[in-house]
Amino acid sequence: MPISSLHLSSDLISVLDQCVARLESDIAQTSVGSCETDLRLLIKRMQLLKSQIPQMDRDVIGNLYAKIKRSVYDGAFATPEPGRVYVDFDRIFQRWRTHVLYAEDERIAMFEWFKKKAAKADAPNGPDFSSIDSRAKAEELFRRGDLAKLYLMPLEFGGADIGPNIVFVPPFAVEMKASIDFNIIKPLADEGKIKHYEAKPEYEGSSFIPSAIKVIASDPGDFSTVIGIWGKGLTGA
Repeated sequence: MPISSLHLSSDLISVLDQCVARLESDIAQTSVGSCETDLRLLIKRMQLLKSQIPQMDRDVIGNLYAKIKRSVYDGAFATPEPGRVYVDFDRIFQRWRTHVLYAEDERIAMFEWFKKKAAKADAPNGPDFSSIDSRAKAEELFRRGDLAKLYLMPLEFGGADIGPNIVFVPPFAVEMKASIDFNIIKPLADEGKIKHYEAKPEYEGSSFIPSAIKVIASDPGDFSTVIGIWGKGLTGA
């Protein structure tokens, strides 16, 4: 690895370590209230990001360092709102995961591959969330790491970090939606081909976990796709 890359790696590791130390200190001082679960998840994500640094190229390391230093360490930590640290880092983390999983020139092919992989997961009809019939049960799976938060309207598109904009889904669904939002929808919006966007969760029985999410973008163009998650959402029944 070139010296410049080693230097950037050291800087990124340092700022992540500082962020983790700050979060652990805030949690220990019980100053974060209801945000504690989110901030503990944040620590795990920072540690995951740190573990992946040796596999990153120089440009990615430099970009991550600049964003985390500016938006999180110098920005979010300077506010009196602990939840902002989660929102700001989650945005950076999800973009990094999308960058890793989906190369721009293969976005459609990768999306189709991921749909097929998700449909085969766990069982012929995917995972079974029929018994998760309350928010409390969904949040417990989230705390265990089995589910992840999905923003129906992405924060980058103006969505808010509030209950009506959040659903709990398996991590693969978050990754699939991020790919659609940033590799398909955003370029269409930047080119003026669409102005309206919505993501509609579809449910099965009394389950709190969407069986599918329909993404629709229009005006003047027209794009829609369905992210199958479980049950009828995968079989199309």
